[in-house]
Amino acid sequence: MKRRSLLIILPVLALAAGFAPVFGAQDPDLPGLDLPAPPELERAEEISLGEAMRLADTRNRDLNALRTDLAAAAASLKDSWAGLLPSVYGSAAYTLYDHNEVSTQNNQSVETRARHALSAGVTISAPLVSAGQWLMVGLARQQRDVSRLTVENARQELLYAVGSAYVQAAAQQALVEVFETQVDAVKRHLAVALRRYQTGAGSLTEVTQARTELAGVAEGLHTAFYAVAKSRDALALLCGSTMPLKPGPTPEDIAPLPGATGDDAALSARLDLRLARGQEAAATTALKAQYLQFVPTVSLNFGFNYAFITPDNPLAAVDQSRWTLGLNLSVPLFDYGIYPSLDAKKAALAKATLSAEALTLEAASRLRQARRDVEQARDLVLTAGIKQDLARQTLSMTETDYALGTGSALAVVDARRSLHAARVDVLSRRLDLLLARLGLAREEGTDLGLLAKEP
Repeated sequence: MKRRSLLIILPVLALAAGFAPVFGAQDPDLPGLDLPAPPELERAEEISLGEAMRLADTRNRDLNALRTDLAAAAASLKDSWAGLLPSVYGSAAYTLYDHNEVSTQNNQSVETRARHALSAGVTISAPLVSAGQWLMVGLARQQRDVSRLTVENARQELLYAVGSAYVQAAAQQALVEVFETQVDAVKRHLAVALRRYQTGAGSLTEVTQARTELAGVAEGLHTAFYAVAKSRDALALLCGSTMPLKPGPTPEDIAPLPGATGDDAALSARLDLRLARGQEAAATTALKAQYLQFVPTVSLNFGFNYAFITPDNPLAAVDQSRWTLGLNLSVPLFDYGIYPSLDAKKAALAKATLSAEALTLEAASRLRQARRDVEQARDLVLTAGIKQDLARQTLSMTETDYALGTGSALAVVDARRSLHAARVDVLSRRLDLLLARLGLAREEGTDLGLLAKEP
């Protein structure tokens, strides 16, 4: 299968332009028609698609909060080694007795215990055989890898959301230009209707129809302006910016993103499937570690103690220093707490396995659908372009007939509406195609972070 690629730049982005007001409080050419001016947009920072993705990658609060789990996972991995490394403890003790102890030996008083006692010691414990603890280290390492996949998967979802929001904001800006073009065209038509009416060639109905059409287009333009403001805020929220963001000028082309060469490669590259398989592997390790609680463990213990104060009598045979060395064997004969935990680990593994299988089937279906969506969107873009060309030709002919007095104003209004609808449809279809390609890249496991790199 040919290499899939994501072409981010489409002609829909080239339609984005400035927003010059087209209405005033009162147009001298339109007596009695008072149309409100379009709303003023808040000041917004111009930004490219790559810059938007870089901002989201570094400033998005939710993603940064999720990244803190990586530090917690690394700490858990370090903690898992505690059961395999030696432990060393030091101790010191001072005791004051109410009196010293004296015994009689060969008719002589011998001090067997001094009134003061001061000693210090050290104890070392080291596990020699602990199979379960080794598995716990492996489990902690797998959980760390799962945390990394979780963060990266969330990052890819964020970048996809940013790309979608950026494209939609650009499309909303382009939609404003479409409505502005329509307003200018309706104004010209209204001027023609007024001249015809003033010369007696037209009727007042034609003028009223043109004014009604202008009011309707003005309403659509206002709606488009507010949609632009909303889309800019949505983009700023994803990027972690306090100021609204607007799409800026973009290069004509951009290096295509490498995609998967087949279904198996695409499914292998998907982060959500890798995450599901990682969770299944971790559940398997956790179950094995639970079984190993039935295995005996062996540990080594060493102790050293030194007494600083001894009985003040050379006949009292008291060693100032002593050490001990021992092996401890622990055999679990019965521990009821192991069995409920064992059942819970089995259930967790079964759930992780079924979730991974279900996600694999769903991912394969979504991949096929994403490829169909791209093909369908591409065909609809071509069809919409043909419809727009036909609508433009129809409008040109009806305007000519109307100017010559052989056509009706209603036919011009209908043709103009058809052309406006066709332009909006072209814009919508191009947006659908771009979003479909972006979605296909995500379904194929493509790293959307490539879009954030400088060209």
